[in-house]
Amino acid sequence: MKKRNLQAVLIVLVVVLVFTSCASSQDASGLPQDIGVLPVLSTSGVDNNGREFEMGQAAPDFLVVNKDGSTSSLSDWQGQPVVINFWASWCGPCKAEMPEFVEAYEAHREDGLVILGINADLQKQEEKALEFMDEYRVSFPVALERRNEIMRLFETTGLPTTVFIDREGNVAGIWKGYLSRELLDEFIAKIL
Repeated sequence: MKKRNLQAVLIVLVVVLVFTSCASSQDASGLPQDIGVLPVLSTSGVDNNGREFEMGQAAPDFLVVNKDGSTSSLSDWQGQPVVINFWASWCGPCKAEMPEFVEAYEAHREDGLVILGINADLQKQEEKALEFMDEYRVSFPVALERRNEIMRLFETTGLPTTVFIDREGNVAGIWKGYLSRELLDEFIAKIL
């Protein structure tokens, strides 16, 4: 009996070690270190106390960590209308709506519109994201969601999910599921 318990404990330890070694590496600051071509998202060091994800309230903040270690945050874009689109390369509705986002970005980038695509693929993430971006000619910034931190922060339960943030940094719209160009234009008009 003791031998079986010992075997079970060893198996659990091996599984835990494998999963923790596969997680993205971080330095003492908690920021991701294994960054490829695309930036990685993080909430390390960000104070979201008192910030709930609610319509009309200040959007929760997060960091975009670049390969060179530099960071920017969602709050850095205050004063600009921001659209955050959560997607994955395997998601049919994400594929269907992506050309609409590309066209909307090109039409409104001169107005200061920021669109941030957040890729939620779990395996071969950067490779799949880059292939998807190339196929759909994505011209706006895309960052990788590696630990589901930002998806939890924005209460994303399915893909695609799109969040609209006004120039004051407040959540002005949330759409879960496929977003037609007509609806996308309506939401964007509200935050421009």
